[in-house]
Amino acid sequence: MKYLLNDEFSDHFDEKFPIIYKNKILKSNGDGSRFFYRNAIDNALRNNQVAACASIIEYIIKYQNNSSSSHLFTKNLPMIIEKGIEITALLNSNIFSYTFDYDEWPSTHTNADEYIRPYSESIFNIRQHYKSVFPEAELQDVIGGENKAKNIDSSKIYKIKYSINLLPQIGTHIEKFYFNLSKDGSEDQSTDLLKNEGVSFMGLIAHSDELDIFNTKSLIDLIEFKWNQYGMRHHFVGCMMHMC
Repeated sequence: MKYLLNDEFSDHFDEKFPIIYKNKILKSNGDGSRFFYRNAIDNALRNNQVAACASIIEYIIKYQNNSSSSHLFTKNLPMIIEKGIEITALLNSNIFSYTFDYDEWPSTHTNADEYIRPYSESIFNIRQHYKSVFPEAELQDVIGGENKAKNIDSSKIYKIKYSINLLPQIGTHIEKFYFNLSKDGSEDQSTDLLKNEGVSFMGLIAHSDELDIFNTKSLIDLIEFKWNQYGMRHHFVGCMMHMC
């Protein structure tokens, strides 16, 4: 595997045509209509081929370095961590970061601060959710929107970069599944599916011996968000009760 994915053959590698992807496999005990998905990393882990798995991950980081590749790790990353395979380069890559630029989201602003906000809807619907993610009046479009401000100093206008941290999908989460039962496609319905039940991503990294992962931006942002959103309040209340 290491030889096949060697840089010697880099002329044949192209991000537009990935060679590591999920394969749709028919379930043997079903009625012929049930499938599951497996990729090369899953096969390597099932056969305890740690070196092969590391080589595949190295290839993905170099030649499939985009958010689409994150789906290759949604179920097997906990096992990768447990087997001691290094993931620092993986977390430093673009694989768990979905960057987007939509006309509905302001591309420039006078505010240069960085914000980390929760978003629990479908990633495909985020185009319409700027105001629900950033409801504050001071964060609305003041450059080209309906709230356009006057006399703006052009030297204080900053380019905005939006990205979604995809690491939370590794742990237990609820995924909304949409389906349609009507012939004309007018009655969309949805149901909530529990994914990766019993998996605690934060628990896994807490027991990891690979300390360099805590210097990666994706993990730093995730820890900062969880601390500000949940941890700080919990420990603050506990601290006050202890002092009283």
